[in-house]
Amino acid sequence: MKEIISLIDTADGVFHDGDPSIGAGGAVVHAKWLNAMQGAMIDTQTEHNNILAEVDMKPDSS
Repeated sequence: MKEIISLIDTADGVFHDGDPSIGAGGAVVHAKWLNAMQGAMIDTQTEHNNILAEVDMKPDSS
């Protein structure tokens, strides 16, 4: 299993919408975080496929 995804670089570690009326910028989504999300999703999907294979089942994309 991959490492747990890090919080993003904001004061509280979560995403925020920007508010131009008060000069607040929105959270920036960096490639490092997006790549971690993609890797985690691939890892999860691979594990699900392995579990299904153990019981002789195949995923149904429909």
